[in-house]
Amino acid sequence: MAAPNVSSTVVLAVDPLNPATVYAGTWGGGVFKSADGGTSWTAMSALASPYVSALAFDPLNPTTVYAGTSGGVCKSVDGGTNWSASNHGLKSTSITALAVDPLHPATVFAATSGGVYKTSDGAASWNGATLGTSNSITSLVVDPLNPSTLYAGAYSSGIFKSTNGGASWTASGSLGFTGGTWGLAIDPHNPATLYAGSLVQGTNVYKSTDGGASWTASGSFAPGGTWGLAIDPQNPATLYAGASNGIYKSTNAGATWALLPGAIGSARVLAVDSSRSATVYAGGGNSQGVFKSTDGGSTWTAINNGLPTPTSLSSLVIDPLHPATLYVGTNIGGVFKSTDGGGSWTSANSGLPAAVPVKLAIDPLNPSTLYAGTSNAGVFKSTDGGTTWQPTGE
Repeated sequence: MAAPNVSSTVVLAVDPLNPATVYAGTWGGGVFKSADGGTSWTAMSALASPYVSALAFDPLNPTTVYAGTSGGVCKSVDGGTNWSASNHGLKSTSITALAVDPLHPATVFAATSGGVYKTSDGAASWNGATLGTSNSITSLVVDPLNPSTLYAGAYSSGIFKSTNGGASWTASGSLGFTGGTWGLAIDPHNPATLYAGSLVQGTNVYKSTDGGASWTASGSFAPGGTWGLAIDPQNPATLYAGASNGIYKSTNAGATWALLPGAIGSARVLAVDSSRSATVYAGGGNSQGVFKSTDGGSTWTAINNGLPTPTSLSSLVIDPLHPATLYVGTNIGGVFKSTDGGGSWTSANSGLPAAVPVKLAIDPLNPSTLYAGTSNAGVFKSTDGGTTWQPTGE
């Protein structure tokens, strides 16, 4: 194989005991190895697909899917078969949340570590950030009837609201909610009603019935915070909340909550089938994979056929027009797709950028052991001279 593109090489490392062996870390191509002083190169195993933190559909054309990753936004126009990077204009490429305007689906919002960005041309280009860099945004929702209104939940500073399409935001203090939040749900029939998963000890869910002007405690039912939150689109009085000790359900708009049997624990992502309210999916945040219930949460079944094991989920979405089609974003395996309601999964990573190694180190006493520090997926280790890699932590 020819040498890796010089312009894409970001780091080099030389075997201290065998200097003819050289490793090259490239931008988007993973790690290459030469055993003849750089005359020829062999591609090593890809380090990993990026951490996929968010997924979102074009609701009018669900073969168009957006993935928010640790390396930016990627877009697929063929149902996840192929992806292309869509980062023009993004100053920060660590994506934490995505939201699509349901009435104008070429308009997409992306939360990053550097603020909230907006595109009006299907992610061909992005406008400058708003909301600032001091707010770690965990979730975004758009008012389905008035898409110029949207809400952003922050990890440590509550909830923000925009009424002008993200151009400016109202701080959480004026909304009356100052704690950290993870997850927002908006009533599709009455968008003035919202629910927020709270990270504040003592209260798990807050509720607003006036478009975020004020918030009241909706449930205190588990230690720690609430990580996943979903609302039944057909019956908005039914909600699900994932806490550290399992999944809770409310059938009276958050007035009371009950712990569901078969505790999954730390359900970070939840989704309800829009056509069959009794079908609910939950993604474990502690390497448990995906679970499915077809009886409104009374029983749960693991549905991990084809997923890497163990894996943690960071996002889960259901095709709004074909609810047997699902996508999940995983911590190290990228995107996976199911077309049979989670019965089986296949990798959907073609075109997603591999982890970008920016630092390489070789064990001087055992040069077959290497470490790669990446810009978008943490530290990886190889014990076989770069042939295979494993993450050193989640």
